[in-house]
Amino acid sequence: MNRNVGTVDRAARAVLGVAALVWALVTGVTSGLGLVLLVLAVVLLATATVGFCPLYRLLGISTSGARRRSREPVAGRAPSLPWPAWTSRISGTAWSPRCRGCCAMPGL
Repeated sequence: MNRNVGTVDRAARAVLGVAALVWALVTGVTSGLGLVLLVLAVVLLATATVGFCPLYRLLGISTSGARRRSREPVAGRAPSLPWPAWTSRISGTAWSPRCRGCCAMPGL
């Protein structure tokens, strides 16, 4: 389980979770609104504590600053290469991994 909830997002979830919990207790936990607010408060506080949101995972969203690059190639995308592998040893020109070699555009 990788963290996908950033610091600001976690703080906002904690504040909203506490507010929802207080509102649920004020309206009464046995009422429909109170029960919905209680569930919302638990979810917000849990995701703020753990730093992981399953909905963010399903939608591919991450507000955390840590960006992890996958080592597996993505379908339809050329693999990322370090700069020396991009430079032609013969001509010294650079080429794009997406290029099929039909053009030599120096300075890429």
